[in-house]
Amino acid sequence: RVEACVVATPPSTHYEIAKACLEAGKAVLCEKPLCFLPWQAHELYDLAKERHLTLMTDDTWLYHDGVQRTLLHRGSYPVQASFIWMNPRASTPVEGALWTLGPHPVSLALEMIGERPCEVVGMTVMRAFTCQLSFPSESMAQFYVSWQTQQKVRRFIARGLFHDGARSTLFDDELFPSSNEPLLTMCKAFIHRIPEAWLDRRAVHVVETLEFINRVLIPPAVLWPEEGDDGETLRKAYGMPDNEPGQR
Repeated sequence: RVEACVVATPPSTHYEIAKACLEAGKAVLCEKPLCFLPWQAHELYDLAKERHLTLMTDDTWLYHDGVQRTLLHRGSYPVQASFIWMNPRASTPVEGALWTLGPHPVSLALEMIGERPCEVVGMTVMRAFTCQLSFPSESMAQFYVSWQTQQKVRRFIARGLFHDGARSTLFDDELFPSSNEPLLTMCKAFIHRIPEAWLDRRAVHVVETLEFINRVLIPPAVLWPEEGDDGETLRKAYGMPDNEPGQR
């Protein structure tokens, strides 16, 4: 008997496939992002809760032992964090860098800070984005994310995580590789959570944050398409599905 499904398909298909799996009574592990639009994320979350099913996204980097050690020291001070997340890639994903490389560092920032952002400044293009998120607690997270690089980089520097509020911590996957296998550890966690009807609230917050960044920083020519375009430019540029009637 099949108890769970893994959704490892193009991001534009995540919502429909994850919803179908949940409606069929299966726990779901979904690649990030869970979907593109906040109302879709809330619908999937509520559906999983109603059916008493586990819904989880692949927050692989949260299972890196270096990240876990860093998060153990969280205090009550405002966090100042900078993330560099880069990959070499010849082709440009239709969803853009924000929705393909962005989910993991954004998820890490939300886990560190424990709040959702209230302000964003920066810029985004299809192959890269850079931005700064500000939070109600005066915490701040900066991101440089790009497909235009010669090497893979997974790095962050954070200040304010320790109880004294003064020390900084550096994470670099190349300099300090994990002693475990984060992807395997994450998959084992999902299997363990299947009977628990575990719900990934952070996955919803990540979608909300990515959509917030997207909405504020999206290029004006895409945000305000020509008359008669009906949002087709936006959906093509960011790989988004058609909106349902009455949804933004």
